[in-house]
Amino acid sequence: MTLHALDWLYKSESSFHNEFTLNSQQLLFINIVIFSGVVLYFVLARVKTKKARRDNPAAAPETPLIETPELSAPTEKLPQTVLKPAGVFFAFNGHEWNAFEILGCGPNEDLAQVTAQYQSLLRTSDTSTFDFYEAAYRAILKSKRT
Repeated sequence: MTLHALDWLYKSESSFHNEFTLNSQQLLFINIVIFSGVVLYFVLARVKTKKARRDNPAAAPETPLIETPELSAPTEKLPQTVLKPAGVFFAFNGHEWNAFEILGCGPNEDLAQVTAQYQSLLRTSDTSTFDFYEAAYRAILKSKRT
């Protein structure tokens, strides 16, 4: 009778000697061995690699990978200009709207043209949008009076 390394895995009462069974302790042992081997492989492989660091000039590349540009601040001051928005804005239903765009007028039109456009929108639109158009018209009236 010869002793093999894996004799403890084989069934002795079976007629086929290539079948084997594992109990839970043997499976746990095999998993621990495999896990330990993988951990050792990564730990030892990490020690052998050299990283390019400041204190190890042999491993560092000769030229930097990214060139840093020189940054300079402007020496002269730019003129301060105040920009006015091109329209009159109002808040309706949680959103901000341009009143001239809503009524379909330009910001240079006089109050009579804006009123005529507002009244034509009221005649041709649905009654549910009257509040929206009125808020736009009131915002234009407020801006023209001031």
